[in-house]
Amino acid sequence: MTQPNLLELAKQGDAQAIASIINYFLQPKGITAKVLFKDGCLQIMLESSQVPEQESSVTLIRKLIIKLNISFIKSVKIYGKKLAQSSAAWTDYFNLIPENNEIKKHSSILEATKQKKSRTLSQIWPIWFPYPSSWFWAIVLVPIAFPGTRLIVFGSFGVLISVWVNIPGLLIFSIFFGLLIPSFFLAFIYHICWFIWQKDKSNRKLAKWIPSLKSLWSGFYGTFVIGISFLIILTVFSELAFFDCKSYYKISEYFYSCAGYLTRGIAKEIFYSIETNNFLNKDWFIIWIITAAYLYQLELLARKRLLPQIKIFLRNFKQKNVRIQVAEY
Repeated sequence: MTQPNLLELAKQGDAQAIASIINYFLQPKGITAKVLFKDGCLQIMLESSQVPEQESSVTLIRKLIIKLNISFIKSVKIYGKKLAQSSAAWTDYFNLIPENNEIKKHSSILEATKQKKSRTLSQIWPIWFPYPSSWFWAIVLVPIAFPGTRLIVFGSFGVLISVWVNIPGLLIFSIFFGLLIPSFFLAFIYHICWFIWQKDKSNRKLAKWIPSLKSLWSGFYGTFVIGISFLIILTVFSELAFFDCKSYYKISEYFYSCAGYLTRGIAKEIFYSIETNNFLNKDWFIIWIITAAYLYQLELLARKRLLPQIKIFLRNFKQKNVRIQVAEY
């Protein structure tokens, strides 16, 4: 029996393949299984030097058979006996039709819902243009995060400078005050909004006021969005200042100095507009919102499309290893 075909044969109802899988999991307990089909009933005989423990053995086999999802198995009958004994010490029985039907029904509904939602999004909204949720986070969270912009920007530059010139003290200071504090602030904001609008019903062991992992991630990503958006704006205006100065100065020393002066002026204007809440009518604010929307769109696509593909790959890889191990047995 080849390795890749073991689970496929088991799903097709091959008694030897089913027995091999059951034996793989029962081997540590010193139990051997023999399998037989009879009138839609899967009969399993468990043998050991001592009478096999009934409850744990039946529970394990039930889970394995349900996972195999063999449609034509209507019921399972399990016997447990000691080696060299002629009769079984115990017998157990369970019906599989309700479980199989429920699994198929649930899987088909879930898959249909996902496919319908995916088709609707792809038809209504192109992938290259931010979804409404991306615009929402950009328009709502970016202004909320603006008070921490100076900290975030200085923290980002502090990290770059400390890594470049190897100053561990500056690195720790920049990360803590420039990145962690704004991130935790945004995490609490997101967490409060989540409980107000979403009514999170997850079973949490921590106090309700403590941000969840999802809230923490949103806070850290919000900080990332603020920092990257500012750098993009600064880059755009630096290039404009560079070309503007170049048209007036022919000597490179002068137009580089001019471009640096104008760039610093733009940065000061942005910080002043944020601190005085006078940014809605500024050109750079529109660039900031658009940049933030695309960054949130990137995060959304990674979470909705890339992560599921990674999970599928890891699950298939894990199942392949299980097949190999079972087949080797």
